[in-house]
Amino acid sequence: MKHILRHNEELICQAHVCCDQFNQLIPQIESLSFEQQFTLAEEDIRQRLFNLKLNKQIGIEQLHRLKTIIEQLQEELHQFRTEHFKNDMYLNCDNTQNSRLNADVKPFEYVPKKEQSNSFSSVRSDDFLNHLFDECAFVTPVHQMSNSKISLDEIIRFTSRTAGRDKIYRTIQYASRFLAWYYIKKRGVANGELFQNIESMMSLTRKGMRLGRFVDYVKSVLESFHIRNKRIGTLFGLIAVCQGLFMFFDNILLLHRYKILHLTNAQRFQQYLYQVWLLWVSCALTRDYYEIQASFHIGQYHQKQDKSLMRQANLFWANKPLVIDTIKNLCDLYIPLSNLNVVRANPGLQGFAGTVSSLLGLLQLWDKSYQLPS
Repeated sequence: MKHILRHNEELICQAHVCCDQFNQLIPQIESLSFEQQFTLAEEDIRQRLFNLKLNKQIGIEQLHRLKTIIEQLQEELHQFRTEHFKNDMYLNCDNTQNSRLNADVKPFEYVPKKEQSNSFSSVRSDDFLNHLFDECAFVTPVHQMSNSKISLDEIIRFTSRTAGRDKIYRTIQYASRFLAWYYIKKRGVANGELFQNIESMMSLTRKGMRLGRFVDYVKSVLESFHIRNKRIGTLFGLIAVCQGLFMFFDNILLLHRYKILHLTNAQRFQQYLYQVWLLWVSCALTRDYYEIQASFHIGQYHQKQDKSLMRQANLFWANKPLVIDTIKNLCDLYIPLSNLNVVRANPGLQGFAGTVSSLLGLLQLWDKSYQLPS
């Protein structure tokens, strides 16, 4: 009780002090006229606005200066990584000069993706020889191909994406073409017509999903200008242009099929589509060729004396994303070539090649570690 009374007395004393200070300010306020009060307030506001503008200008200059410093640091970091990568290669070369390639070894071990990689090639420098000469078969079980477990949520997330559904429909389309050819050849006309209907349905579904998608590749073309390696950047730009033109011609032909757009010579547009598709796959194979040459170039640092064909085959098979991408593009190459009558057209072979390329593309889309670095 005494403590409460003492606290109240302290509050009363503080209130008296505040009242005395207010009473001292009242004469000063009364001595000022309204115009003086307004002038002082206006000057104070102007001073505050000037300080705010000055601080904003200083902040913008500091931001530009900080951006320049960040760009310089990024350039220095890239140079440091390049020099560090070269030093590691020379060090590994000195440590492995006495090692020889064992003919019984099956060098089909996959080199997983890491954050630090050479910008010119997808071949990884860390533990290159350990992965390269490790005894492992190339064909692995499906459940071991992905580092993550396959769950229902991942399947739903994959099928909810447009690219995921397109890969699934493409696999069904070309598998149906192969089965239709097989049953018709075996004189199973009923089953052949069934698979032909499935193929036609999947083809129309995919064409509808691609409607208007040619606009998306404009961004990819613009992003290709920022790639440091001009050769790879040019290839990426050409691939994006071919993909956009392919989607554009495909959309026009779809509109013509449903009589929304009338074309006097639709067959010519169909030929344009096949030619653009052929150029697209050819550019992708050219990129694979540069990746293979880069892998051979890096492998020469490890064993300069061994330049045999077996050694080059080992270097190629050691990079599983490159192997998958090359096989996929080679399978895709046959389809436009046969449609343009450059090679003999065979529906069964088209279906088989399309199914293989679709499955490999499905694998790359499911597991990003099987994709070549962009």
